[in-house]
Amino acid sequence: SEAEEHLKRAEKLRPNDPLVLAGWGEFYAATGNMPQAVTKYREAITLAPNELVYKHQLAIALTKSGDISG
Repeated sequence: SEAEEHLKRAEKLRPNDPLVLAGWGEFYAATGNMPQAVTKYREAITLAPNELVYKHQLAIALTKSGDISG
C-alpha cells in the first residue's frame, strides 16, 4: 500500500511520465493484475517507444497473462 501511495503522488505530479506509467505496470504485475500491468506498460511505450525495458516488461506481463503471441 505504501508503493501505491507513492505511485499516486507521482502520477499527480507527472501524469504523462512513461516512468510513472511503467511503475504502475510493475506494481500491477507484482500484485498479479496482469491486464492492468499490460495496459500501463502499453501506455508507457506509447510515450517512450524506444525504451526497451518497457517493452521487455510488457512481454513478461503478456506471457504471464497467457498471451504468448502478444
